[in-house]
Amino acid sequence: MHEWTIGESLVRQAMEVVQTRARGQGRVVRTTVVAGRLRQIVPELLQDIYRLLVRGTSLDGSILDVRVAPVTIRCCRCACQEALGSPTVFRCPHCRSGDVELVGGRELFLESVEVEADPPTDSV
Repeated sequence: MHEWTIGESLVRQAMEVVQTRARGQGRVVRTTVVAGRLRQIVPELLQDIYRLLVRGTSLDGSILDVRVAPVTIRCCRCACQEALGSPTVFRCPHCRSGDVELVGGRELFLESVEVEADPPTDSV
């Protein structure tokens, strides 16, 4: 279950973003991660783990969006670049060459942390 380790890393990174960029101000409402299809992450499992890991932290109550990036290849013969369907066959869909380079589908990164500003306080 590599989702647990990935979840811990995402939570740590998101908390660092909040502390350095938002200076701890505001409430995190959404965190978005991009995971390539070849990472074989189960989005629902990662979201459940995220909910467990953020309890009692500055991220508590926020939502994790997981955007799955397709497997993308570039053909070395005809130079076409194409996202592949499922099941993944590493051949150019245009010229059928097997001489292809993998250019997408392995990525895994924190794309954004959405922070809602704290409401202003009245000073009387």
